[in-house]
Amino acid sequence: MANLGFTSTENQYISDFYGQKAAGFLKIWGGKNKTGVFPYGKTFCNEHAKDILKIDKLPSSNLFMSVSTFYGKKKATIDNIRSVQCIPIDIDYKFKDKRGDLLDPLVVWDMLQKDIINKRIFFPMPTYIEYGHRLRLIYLLNEGGVILPRVDKNRRKKILNLLRRIQEELINTINALNPLYHAEYNSYTSFVRVPTSLNTIWEKRFDPNDFGGKPTFHVNEEYYVQIRKIANGRRWDFHDLADEVLPKLPEWYRGKKIKKNGPGIHISTNDRNISSMLTSRMHFLEILQDNGYDIGFREVMCFMYWNFALQSGYSETEAQLAALEFNRGFKHPMKEKEVISLSRPRKLYYYRMNTILSKLCVSEDLATACGYDTEFQKDYQKLYMRKYRMYKKKKAGISRKQKSIKKLSESANKLRNKGIKLADIARKLSVSLSTVKRYIAAADPI
Repeated sequence: MANLGFTSTENQYISDFYGQKAAGFLKIWGGKNKTGVFPYGKTFCNEHAKDILKIDKLPSSNLFMSVSTFYGKKKATIDNIRSVQCIPIDIDYKFKDKRGDLLDPLVVWDMLQKDIINKRIFFPMPTYIEYGHRLRLIYLLNEGGVILPRVDKNRRKKILNLLRRIQEELINTINALNPLYHAEYNSYTSFVRVPTSLNTIWEKRFDPNDFGGKPTFHVNEEYYVQIRKIANGRRWDFHDLADEVLPKLPEWYRGKKIKKNGPGIHISTNDRNISSMLTSRMHFLEILQDNGYDIGFREVMCFMYWNFALQSGYSETEAQLAALEFNRGFKHPMKEKEVISLSRPRKLYYYRMNTILSKLCVSEDLATACGYDTEFQKDYQKLYMRKYRMYKKKKAGISRKQKSIKKLSESANKLRNKGIKLADIARKLSVSLSTVKRYIAAADPI
């Protein structure tokens, strides 16, 4: 049974790895217990980690915890991932000393840093390194992990592909310095070792006197898994890490992408930028608040206020503080913890003004009184939709229905030219007599 003694460094590592903002279930397993246990991410922190690891059938040796958290407890598969907590890179180095033994992992880490400096290449420092038998670099990602949407499968796939590309680029950079580093890829359903657990290397032995007998397994080497926080490392926002690591797109590709997607259909009505537009929407919510909007609309308004603040350039902390300040303006403000729960990391929404009016049940008279020009917006919407229909029509070309009508019309005229009666043509093409007459009249209007 696992009974591990964590130092302050290991406690901090586990707290940083999952922490209070981690949602979903992580998986811990070790030894023969492959099914493992699935504690909730937020509970696996400083004060609860030791208790969870004392669960029966979890040994102290070869004990692992998952790189990702999962939506449910049944399976730790790619389609069940809730959030990715880190990018792990295994360095299964082949460097040996004069006696033929593997070098110490910390010596290899120092070698890697010297190679990076000597070759004068950019390489982002990991947040932690894990070492025992060999070395693993650990890049902790966004607070609470990189959350994968459950329903939007296309966006989910894109995020996983981006994470994979970041890891591959880091691996290629390390191996380009020296192939003996032998950096390897880890999937995001993989695991890292629990600190202070034993990394046990087993050896297979055969009894020479028992020909054809089964092998026995013996402990060859044991190493304690240790953690070190890197002084110039940090927790990475995975978009920032992608910008730092991945090669920039060439100009010809960007031009091709714009051409492929076609011109935008946004109609610019004035010189306001996005930031000022979002600020005006925040001001509109404040005016509604002054006009008596309170119970029944507080949750939606606080969420929208936080949403617009974050989109207009506020940091996560500043946006949360702005939402709390906005909440205090209500006659009956909500509890602070309720506002904080509304402003936790989630998908941002690019609301159109009509959607805001609809969600808050704002009448045209009240919207006009609050400074919103409804008549102008109606004209703008009509113009927008007209441009949109023209754009879609140009992009789509002839519809399937129009192609079918054209084919039937050509067939009807061919049969008519052969002298076949209109009634027989209608029966043969499975259309009405009036439709056949219309096709014939359209081809020969005289």
